[in-house]
Amino acid sequence: MTNFSFNPEVEKLDVLYEFNGLSDTEFEIVNSIVKWDVPNRFKDRVFSAAGRSVFIESPDKVESESNNILGSFSGIQIIGAGGNLSYVQAGVQISSKEIEIQQVSEKNAVDKIPEIFQTRDISLEGKLILGSKKYVPLMGMDKNEASLRREMTNEFREMSKMRNGTQRPPFVTPEIVLEGRYTSLFDTNGDPLKFQAYRVPKLPRFGNQFIQVLRTGNHDTINDFLEKFSYLHAASLKTVNMNGYAYVQPHPDNFSYIRDEKKHIIYMTDLGTLKDVSCSPFQEKEMALDVFIVGQSYLKFFESVFCNDEFDGKNAAMYYFQKAFLSFFQTYYKPEIKSNRMNMPEASELLEHTMMSVLCNKYEKYIERF
Repeated sequence: MTNFSFNPEVEKLDVLYEFNGLSDTEFEIVNSIVKWDVPNRFKDRVFSAAGRSVFIESPDKVESESNNILGSFSGIQIIGAGGNLSYVQAGVQISSKEIEIQQVSEKNAVDKIPEIFQTRDISLEGKLILGSKKYVPLMGMDKNEASLRREMTNEFREMSKMRNGTQRPPFVTPEIVLEGRYTSLFDTNGDPLKFQAYRVPKLPRFGNQFIQVLRTGNHDTINDFLEKFSYLHAASLKTVNMNGYAYVQPHPDNFSYIRDEKKHIIYMTDLGTLKDVSCSPFQEKEMALDVFIVGQSYLKFFESVFCNDEFDGKNAAMYYFQKAFLSFFQTYYKPEIKSNRMNMPEASELLEHTMMSVLCNKYEKYIERF
C-alpha cells in the first residue's frame, strides 16, 4: 500500500474559481489541495497520483461497478495543482511505500518527461512531422489545454449517454466539476495557469489492471480480460475517429476496464489531446496513426512487463501483444469489413503491414499507404 503526502515546505497559493459543482465537503478538500493550504490534513483521502494529477476519494459518493458503468464516480481527479513525475512509468504505478506530491510550478516540464509532450502533424505533402511542445508548466496546465480538455470531455460525456435503440457507446468519461486559475503562476504567454477537478472512477488504468489479472488469474482469465479490454478499446477509438477526431494519445493506459455481473464498458480519459481532423485532407492518415500508436503502446507495455533484468520474457511479451492487438484490429476495422469496403485479403494484408511497422517502429512507412 502506498502512503501519500504533500510537500510541506511550499507556500500557500492564491486562486480564483470560475465554476464549482462540488459538494461543500468535497470543495473543502479540493480547495485545500489547489491552494496548498495545509493539504496534508486530507492526505488519507488520496488514492493515487500522476505527473500533474492528484486523485482523492469523495466523502459523499459510493464506489460500485454498477455506478461506474453509469458514469457515476466516487473519485475526484485534480489536474494542474501538482503531482509526482515518478509514480507512473510505462502506464504502470510503481511500487513505493511513500509518495510525496509536489506543488505546481511555472517551470518548463518538457525536458523532464518529453515522451508525454510529443506532437504530430501531417505536412501539405502528406508526410509525418514529429515534434514536441515547447512549454508545459511543471505539474500544471495552461489555458489552452484546460479549454480543450473541458470541451472534449463535455462533448464525449454527452455522447456516452446517447442511445441507439438499446445500444449505447462503449465508453464512459470523466465529468468536470470545478475549474479555476492561479493568480501568481503564469505561462510563457502571461496567462494564468489553470486547474480543474473531474469525477473519475477509483480504478487503476489498463497497465495495473492487467498486472493484477496476471498475478491472480489463469491463462483463460488473462486472455478473456485482454480480449474484452481490447474490444472496448478499439470500439471507443473508432467512435472518436468516426466523429472526426484523432485521439493522438490513444494508448491503453488512458483507459480502464469496468464490469459488473451483467455489463462491461470502458472508461476513457485524457481527452485534452484530441485533435479535430474532420476537415483535414489527411484524415485517414491521422486515424491510421492512432491505430499505429495503440499497437506501439501495447508492444512497449508488454515488453516492460515481461522483459527485464530478472526475466527474459520476449515470447510472453510477443504472445500477449499479438493477442491484444489482433483483437483490437479486428474490432476497429469490423465496420469496413462488414460493409465490404475492405475484403478479408485486404484486411489480412493491412494487419500484417501494421504489425511489421509497429515491430520495426516505422511510422513513415506505415502511413504511406493511407
